[in-house]
Amino acid sequence: MAILGSLLLAALLLITTSDLASSPILERWLEPAVELGWQEIRHFLIDTAIYLPLFGCVGFVIWNRILRHEVARRQLVEARLQSCESRLRLALEASAMVCWEYDVATEQIHGFGLHTAQGWQSLTWQASTAQMQARIHPDDRAMVWRAAEAAMNSATDLRLEHRVLLAEQQTLWVQVLGRTLTDASGQLSRLVGIALNISDRKQTETQLRESQQRYTKLVATLPVGVFRHDAAGRCLYINERCTQISGLTLAAIANHGWAEAVHPDDRDRVVTAWEQFLQAQIPFHCEYRFRHPDGRVRWVDTQSVVERDNTGQVIGYVGTIADVTSRKLAAATIRQESTFRQQILEHMAEGLCVCHAIEHFPFVRFTVWNPQVEAITGYTLAEINRLGWYQSLYPDPDIREKAIGRMARMRQGDNLVAEEWDIQCRDGQQRTIALSTSLLASDDGQPHVLALIQDITVRKQTERQLTTSENQFRSIFDRAAVGIVYSPLQDQRNKLLACNPHFCKMLGYTAEELENTTVAEITHPDDRDSLELSRLIAGEVSHFSREQRYLHKDGSVIWTHTSISLLRDEAGLPLNTVAVVENISDRKQAEMALRASEECLRLVTENMSDLVCLHKPDGRYEYVTPSSRALLGYSPEELIGHDPYDFFHPDDAQRVRQEAHELVLQGINIPVAYRIRQKSGEYIWLETLAKTILDDTGQVTYIQTTSRDVSDRVRAEEQLRHKALHDGLTDLPNRNLLVERLHLALKRAKRHPAFQFAVLFLDLDNFKIVNDSVGHLIGDKLLLKVANLLDDFIRGTDLATRLGGDEFVILLEDIDGVEGAVRVAERILEALSQPLQVGDREVFTSASIGITLGTTAHERAEDLLRDADLAMYRAKQRGRSQYAIFDPVMHSQAVQRLQLENDLRKAIERQEFVIYYQPVVDLETFVICGFEALIRWQHPQRGLVSPGEFIHVAEETGLIVPIGAWVLHSACQQLAAWREQFPEHSLRISVNLSVKQLQDQLLQYLIATLAKYQLPGDCLVLEITESMLIQNTDVTRDLLDRIRAEGIRLSIDDFGTGYSSLSYLHQLPVDDLKIDRFFVSATTDDPRNQAIAESIVALSNLLGLKAIAEGIETPQQLAWLQALGCELGQGALFSMPIAASRATALLAQVVR
Repeated sequence: MAILGSLLLAALLLITTSDLASSPILERWLEPAVELGWQEIRHFLIDTAIYLPLFGCVGFVIWNRILRHEVARRQLVEARLQSCESRLRLALEASAMVCWEYDVATEQIHGFGLHTAQGWQSLTWQASTAQMQARIHPDDRAMVWRAAEAAMNSATDLRLEHRVLLAEQQTLWVQVLGRTLTDASGQLSRLVGIALNISDRKQTETQLRESQQRYTKLVATLPVGVFRHDAAGRCLYINERCTQISGLTLAAIANHGWAEAVHPDDRDRVVTAWEQFLQAQIPFHCEYRFRHPDGRVRWVDTQSVVERDNTGQVIGYVGTIADVTSRKLAAATIRQESTFRQQILEHMAEGLCVCHAIEHFPFVRFTVWNPQVEAITGYTLAEINRLGWYQSLYPDPDIREKAIGRMARMRQGDNLVAEEWDIQCRDGQQRTIALSTSLLASDDGQPHVLALIQDITVRKQTERQLTTSENQFRSIFDRAAVGIVYSPLQDQRNKLLACNPHFCKMLGYTAEELENTTVAEITHPDDRDSLELSRLIAGEVSHFSREQRYLHKDGSVIWTHTSISLLRDEAGLPLNTVAVVENISDRKQAEMALRASEECLRLVTENMSDLVCLHKPDGRYEYVTPSSRALLGYSPEELIGHDPYDFFHPDDAQRVRQEAHELVLQGINIPVAYRIRQKSGEYIWLETLAKTILDDTGQVTYIQTTSRDVSDRVRAEEQLRHKALHDGLTDLPNRNLLVERLHLALKRAKRHPAFQFAVLFLDLDNFKIVNDSVGHLIGDKLLLKVANLLDDFIRGTDLATRLGGDEFVILLEDIDGVEGAVRVAERILEALSQPLQVGDREVFTSASIGITLGTTAHERAEDLLRDADLAMYRAKQRGRSQYAIFDPVMHSQAVQRLQLENDLRKAIERQEFVIYYQPVVDLETFVICGFEALIRWQHPQRGLVSPGEFIHVAEETGLIVPIGAWVLHSACQQLAAWREQFPEHSLRISVNLSVKQLQDQLLQYLIATLAKYQLPGDCLVLEITESMLIQNTDVTRDLLDRIRAEGIRLSIDDFGTGYSSLSYLHQLPVDDLKIDRFFVSATTDDPRNQAIAESIVALSNLLGLKAIAEGIETPQQLAWLQALGCELGQGALFSMPIAASRATALLAQVVR
């Protein structure tokens, strides 16, 4: 039935059973999708065709439809899988992420998704555990291994961060996340996970951490408090200084805020200002009082600004708080003192004024003018400044000139002391004043004048009246310098009998007024009753003295020293008393002023930080301020009576006694610094200024000293002084200290002719090679080694210094002539000839030493250094490890060389050089093949100068480079002219090169010059010496190869006289060998020279080079060279070097 069903289906479809499998109709009907190949279905159908008869046509169709749906479903799943895989690949490549899987059984790691932009590779990879471990940073391998083992052992997730090694020694930070997977049996089978590139995050974290550390250190060291609030006003942070100032902790502020600590009188103002700040969001600045928890009130200055995020939103407030209590107290004190001084000026009895701008004298300007001055002169401050002091008060020209002259002397320090001057006041009245002046220093550096003015017009009038009265009693009282009073014996209520004019003047009375006055009336009430007077009247004593007060006519009190004696009559009975009265009011006032000053001084000294002391003339402490406790640790009582020198440092005591103590006793005041021992035993540096206090006789009664601690300043000065006088690398003395010592040595040598000293100038040989070969660090260590060695070789009185680089100078003092200096130099050279151990290296070095002896001919330290330097260069010329002693010829040679260098520079600017040309001749045909260009110097004073006299200086100074360029240019220019004039001659021009010209720019210059004059390269011959080739063979050969590639010929000049090396000669692009004239001119004298010349010719023939003989002067030499086969030559036999014009004529003659 199945077979019949199949046949029937085929018949209906008009196809046979054999065509069923291959029918395109069936293929279209059965094909579920174009992606699934028909061949696969067809094979399947053919393989199963044998079963169709069993199931029949209907079963086949049903089974085929089921297969079609299954295939379609699988295609859809596969398409989705491919899409997911594609998206996953793109996501992995776009990120810095790696997917990995570790197979526990095979110990293989599979991965995918490495990103090239992050230093990875974008491919699917597989690696063993050992390979991956090698890629992990060595410092992280153990940690990674422990974490992986822990995850696998405990079946927990893996999470760690570590570094991965990339190519070119780069390092990558990755974060690894993994999860363990088990098989059906529950055994660990795999670890799967991802790896993320976190290098940028790590770098950001490092930078953030460093920034936070810097910020934390900065805030911690600020002298002001720092706080931070959030936007809601909560305090988030305060630094330690903030706590010190306010006494509040962060917790206290968070709980109670700042306002409770603000002084009640300032709280409303501060709160209002803060609220305005929050509303307007402008910077907050406010000064107010703060109540510290310990009860103290502190003035603070608070500032704050708004903190915003990137969007401009307010996120908080930051600010500072500074303690300004000291400033506020100082300002209040200054205001009080200013008010106090103003009150003193207004109420003092004498006139006081201050003028400044004394440099514009006599046009002075007053800044202080108290009411008493205005009352005396009648002028206000504005009026006197407008009209002028001298112009207003001294209308008489003679008096004005006298006043101006006196004030000029005052400017030189001759102050006025109660000098009397007649002035004309504003109302026209004449007054007499007592004028005293003092020069004051001011903050602006200009001298100010303080003037005290006392109106003594009345006193002067009284004096004149008393003078008139004194003339009547001159026989009795004219020589009396004190007051003399006769009074009754019995009762002081009786009138005075007589008194001299001095006593009248003392009390302000006239003689007539005193005659009608009783003793009691002019005596102070407290002094009227006297026990001594009663004893005198009783006859118990004959005289007594006491201090007694009298009443002046104007009511003021006059202090006097009164000596009263008893006068007796002829019978010896008491008659009257005579009193000798001395006015001591000024002394009393001075004593009272002194007591007031002492009280003021006591208050100042008790509260000052400086140490103020009074000493007896021998130095012992008489008075010490309480600051001694803080400064020295001693109380004043522990110091008083002791000698200060007992506390001085032993090294300073004698110096201070001689330099300061003795000078201050002579009236010379200079500050002196010294060390003094504290009670703890430590020493500090004090700076003391002392001055003497004299009595009326000019004798020193006390020495007053003011001292302050300058230890920090001294230490800083010592460090600066050491740095200024010592080398930073070796710590040896530097040039500054050396010059000071040389000056002292020169002065000593002039004072003591027997004193001898020497200067050794040492320079290391080839020190640059050490730096270039083993590095500057080893070079610096070598310099330290040499410095220590030099320091070991000298005595304590000598000095080893480093000038810089590898130059050292040694000063030897008190030596026994040049032999002593030579011995030291030989010992140094011997020590430096041995290898020096520098770190783990042995460094070989040597030195050249120049020696000069100090003589009276040397005036400056620079002259000694110059001579030693010249001697050192002479030693270098002799070779390594040599010394040379200076002689005057060296100096003259140096001067000549310097003059030559200066002349050379001018010669380049003035183009004083000329070129002479010597023909180069073919020794077989005697045809001129070319010329050698030889420079000459047409010196304006010396005439024509040969190159042997100046080329070496040009080489040393580098001037050979512009000179050589000029020679090349001029020679090529002349050759171009000859080739145009004599086209039948293929002339060449030879130019000598210096080693300093063998630089890269030489080739460009040669090409540009040849192109400028349209010359082929082979017409130019560059002559170089063997020593130039030896210095740097590789670099030289490279440059010469490039020059030779341009067709330019090369010739070795003076071959055989230098360091000839056959090993490199055949490697160099050389065309000619020039035989030095020494081997040509001396051939008949020395067979060895002849053999050398023959060898050079044979060598040139062997290498295919041309031999050119120099210095051919005789026909015999020419014949000999021709026999050797030498091709070219030059010399006097053919032509001396000649000027270009004569060379042109010579070429023209050859053509004819």
